[in-house]
Amino acid sequence: LYALLTKKRGVVLKEINLGLGLVVFSLIALPWFVLISIKNSAFLGLFFWHENFSRFASEKFEHQEAWYFYLALLPVILIPWSLFWKPFKALRNFSSEKVSWKDEKFFLLATSLGFLFFFSLSRSKLLTYILPGIPFSTIWIGKVWSDWHRETRKHDKPFGWTEWVPVFVL
Repeated sequence: LYALLTKKRGVVLKEINLGLGLVVFSLIALPWFVLISIKNSAFLGLFFWHENFSRFASEKFEHQEAWYFYLALLPVILIPWSLFWKPFKALRNFSSEKVSWKDEKFFLLATSLGFLFFFSLSRSKLLTYILPGIPFSTIWIGKVWSDWHRETRKHDKPFGWTEWVPVFVL
């Protein structure tokens, strides 16, 4: 999602060193897949088709939830970080020209939203499916909070009651 939004797919793909990543992934994962497939020849079809693709696209499995399932749960999953709402005013800046496409906050937000969007498309939903995206969300929230706090201190603005309420709630 980040590469698509920044329109710098080539630069992003070059920076992540996709070739080396594929080699390392293959060295780690392929031996396991080969060994398990030797023991059980139906494994690959069952694993990739039934357990992954079918669960994603089919309605015949358990845990059918609405498309907004993860969107509704995300604030709860992100407690206590989601309680600190004041810095989220920074979201307005993503539409301004001040935001650089190289800004790590944009990368973290795009990655978090990518996870949210992808798993919201799935027909079968479990809370644990979205867990790999949570670190991106929490780091983004921490970065937004840190930048907001630094900016507030720069202008000698004291913390108001809205910043401290979540602390007392906890």
